[in-house]
Amino acid sequence: MTLRTFRLSSRALSTGAGERVSRLSGGGSEFMEYRPYEAGDDPRFVDWNVYARSGKLFTRKFQAQRSSRVYLVLDESASMTAKQLDATQIARFLKNFTRSDLLLERRVTDLRSGLSRLALEKAGLVVLLSDLLEPLPQIRAGLLALKSRGFDVSLVQLLSADDLEPPLGTWRITDAESANVREVDDAARLAYLARLAQHLEGLAGLTRSLGLRHAQLRGADFADAFARLRRARILERG
Repeated sequence: MTLRTFRLSSRALSTGAGERVSRLSGGGSEFMEYRPYEAGDDPRFVDWNVYARSGKLFTRKFQAQRSSRVYLVLDESASMTAKQLDATQIARFLKNFTRSDLLLERRVTDLRSGLSRLALEKAGLVVLLSDLLEPLPQIRAGLLALKSRGFDVSLVQLLSADDLEPPLGTWRITDAESANVREVDDAARLAYLARLAQHLEGLAGLTRSLGLRHAQLRGADFADAFARLRRARILERG
């Protein structure tokens, strides 16, 4: 098994010019349906398994695969600052699974406004790489803007060890979004973990309700990322 046997899952196919139905398979074509064999058909595309079962000749019809746009969207908000190196590595990793020559990179600093602007472009597959730690109403608004314009969306959530398990003790920390400095202790840590759990539960409900694929990654561990992306069906064989 190699990386090249997998690709980004997508239900978003363009309807541009040049699409056609072909009797020939090969690069850029996908199986469509069977039809009775006719004189002059290429015997390479006769399905002999069907013939063995039915005693009748059928040939396979193929449809030229339609080119799809893939938007790889990187969240560059303040909360992603400490995760930018991991995010860059994961973005490069994801590019291994792109089968489109229409790979477009976009960067956003606010999910609501950034995704809403992206929704004005031609529809395609959006792979959003973000910690998704913005308020849920803002995330929902940006995702709904994409869905309403026919985009297919996969969410790759990148969280760090500190996001998930902040250290024990008393610390002076700087809020990534507001730059405010505050002192936190174990009680504040527990309150944060409770809010995080509530946020992640709400996010899971949001992605289910919108029918989106969602994987949560923990750093740039490629083997772990590959397994999680497959389980989330962000990657598929093909």
